[in-house]
Parts: sequence; structure tokens; C-alpha cells
Amino acid sequence: MGIGGIILLLTGIFIEGIPYISTKSGIILIILALFCTAFAFTIWNNVMRILNAIEPSMLMTTMLVQIALLVVIFLGETISLVEIIGMILVGVGVLMVQFGRYFNAADFVHLARNSIMR
Repeated sequence: MGIGGIILLLTGIFIEGIPYISTKSGIILIILALFCTAFAFTIWNNVMRILNAIEPSMLMTTMLVQIALLVVIFLGETISLVEIIGMILVGVGVLMVQFGRYFNAADFVHLARNSIMR
């Protein structure tokens, strides 16, 4: 991630030039970097020590759905039918993974075949 950030920074400077950053903007950037990024990654690493890998990955899978819902709520954008179907499929996939330990894979195949046949 650090290498990618450096590449993006150098590309941005090459294309846009060096931007002027006021003192207030610099302080805001530092606060955002420390608290929003470093703090979040610290929490994430601590969670990874406690949980097994599949549980936090399910949370990460739903992140795009959460962002889309927040965009609708706070920015007033609309979501198309295809996007709604995609969010539903993500939700179903997460539920299948979370509750899959209680079911056999053959149960899901049987359920899918019965719903398609109707």
C-alpha cells in the first residue's frame, strides 16, 4: 500500500504539479491520516488477531454496499435496479458464508434447483 501511495503521489505531482497546502489544510490532512487511517488499521489488525480470517472478510465484502447506502442517504443519489440486485446478491452471499457451516453444500444446490424449476 505504501508503494502504491508513492506511485500515486508522484503521478499526481507529475500531472498536476505541486499543490499549495495552507496550514489549516495541512493540519486537517494530518488529523485525517492519523485518526481515520492509522486508527482504523490498528483496530483492523487487532480484530484480525481475535477473529478468524473469514469473519472480517465478510465485513469487508459488505463495505461497498454500505458505501452505496450512505451515498443514497447523505448525497441523495439514486441506485438503479441492477445495483439493488447486486447488493442483494452480496447480502445473500454473505449470509450463505456465515450460515453455511450449518448447512451442507448439497442443500444449497437442492434449494437452487427447486427454485429454478418453479
